[in-house]
Amino acid sequence: MPLMPKSRGRKKSKKGTRRRGPSPLSPLPSSVPHPAPPISELVEIVMRGDDALSEEDPFVVEMWASHMLGTFYKLPLPFQVRDEFERSLEASLLEAIDESEGENRLAILRALAAVAPAPIGPAAQARAVILSEEGVADPPWAHEIGRPEFVDAWMSEDPFGDQRGYFARFRYPGRAPHTVMGLYDVNLGGIVKDSFAAYTKRDLRSVPTREEMSYREIDPEAMAIEILAGIGTGDIYIDNDWTEDFRKTRALLAVRMSLLVDEEPRVLSAPDPVSDESRAELIEEFTRSEHATGLEAEDPILHHIMVFRCDYSDGDPLRWSPIAVELFMVDFLPRKATLDAIEIRNLPTVLKAWVEFALVKRGLEKRWVDETQAAVDRWTTEFRKEVTNPDSFGPAKAIGQAMMADGIDITDRRSVDGWMEEFNRRPSEERGEFPRDR
Repeated sequence: MPLMPKSRGRKKSKKGTRRRGPSPLSPLPSSVPHPAPPISELVEIVMRGDDALSEEDPFVVEMWASHMLGTFYKLPLPFQVRDEFERSLEASLLEAIDESEGENRLAILRALAAVAPAPIGPAAQARAVILSEEGVADPPWAHEIGRPEFVDAWMSEDPFGDQRGYFARFRYPGRAPHTVMGLYDVNLGGIVKDSFAAYTKRDLRSVPTREEMSYREIDPEAMAIEILAGIGTGDIYIDNDWTEDFRKTRALLAVRMSLLVDEEPRVLSAPDPVSDESRAELIEEFTRSEHATGLEAEDPILHHIMVFRCDYSDGDPLRWSPIAVELFMVDFLPRKATLDAIEIRNLPTVLKAWVEFALVKRGLEKRWVDETQAAVDRWTTEFRKEVTNPDSFGPAKAIGQAMMADGIDITDRRSVDGWMEEFNRRPSEERGEFPRDR
């Protein structure tokens, strides 16, 4: 049972870019038939829960319900098709359960009511109440499902601060504790990308891992708030690097975390944005350090470093890792930044110097500094190819490049406005194809 996923990065792309290129869930032309699976076929999955539903252990039943709900989560369909499918799921699913003659109808509704989010969960609960009032016998676990006792919580973190594993143990009366875990990925925009739920025979903090992890106790409500926010953030994305285990246990993880949050949960304060003055002071400290021999504070590469870490990431210009290097070099810079030939040549040297300065200032050991600097070398060839490849440009960069090709001074607002007005008057076939935001 992994305590952390197999990789700190993404799985879908050699370059590790989350949003570049077409996604399998991207909208398809209307002429391309791409129907959603029939609801009836998916309902059969729900109705085949006899083995789990006959258990007396409410945790086993919750796992079944969560796994079932995971089969419907972010199906690999074009966006419009999937959206229509998800909107029809509640009514179709509950109608099919109502029309079935299976003896486990009430058990299915009780399980869904305990684990499923709105609108399915509350609707299932309302139907379960009706069946119960009609005299249908409840399953043996119905009186306790969804109400386990909280035991304890802790978190683990890798040396770079890329990911945080949040662990919580719960226990039903007379049963062994079970553990739920949510993996919060800072680099992927603050999402929960992996999770599990299981009975564990020993304290997971004593289990060897592939990486050196630090462990500490965590305030349960703060943990729950961050996990629920990470799940919600991920739900916004069309596609992401969720693991199969996350899909299966997402619903159960969310409902367990909800038990730890007050009806009016406190809001965790976000870190203050890094001010221009603080950025300038940090750059000045860097250029005066032993790590920045020959570099000047006016170096535009340092500006790009600050913008990436302070404005497009978690806001900490000193938090660097091999994955952060990868995202900066082969995702952010190709999409967002326009670099001249000298900057393209010098960027690896400047970045390695900044990485050393930042990680030493944070107190990381030399081996972690070396590993992160090695990532700069590993991605240099890819960076130099992608930063000049128009197919990698974001829309703002693509338009900026077109302006400069037409001789426009992009620092002159009147010239830029005039170019945009002229561009918008062109017929669509004459505008060329600017990339959509990636």
